[in-house]
Amino acid sequence: MPSLNIADIHGREVIDSRGKPVQHAFVFAFLTPAMVGKPLFISERTGKDGKYILRVHQGGDYFLKIRNTYGGGAMKAGEIMGSYGQEKPVAVKAKSGEIVKGINITGILFPGQGPNKK
Repeated sequence: MPSLNIADIHGREVIDSRGKPVQHAFVFAFLTPAMVGKPLFISERTGKDGKYILRVHQGGDYFLKIRNTYGGGAMKAGEIMGSYGQEKPVAVKAKSGEIVKGINITGILFPGQGPNKK
């Protein structure tokens, strides 16, 4: 059980509509739907089952993004990326002292950029 000030967000990332788990990805929490810059909170890497636990230090609305690399920079072909929300990012409402469960994020393989997709 989380402490009174910490909120947990739990879920499982999937790579495709078949529900195949994404391994070694991070979940990042941001305050805005643009999800740029340094994230406020970061999960540990997902395991073979794709499950994650993201601990935030206070309740609030958070936009979640997944990526299998940390540190920013341009995406490379074959990296995993995704965000919570089908067509556009959707905020997850976390309350201090509570656990939000079932926040599943779909990730895709980045195809690359430009005509050669490097």
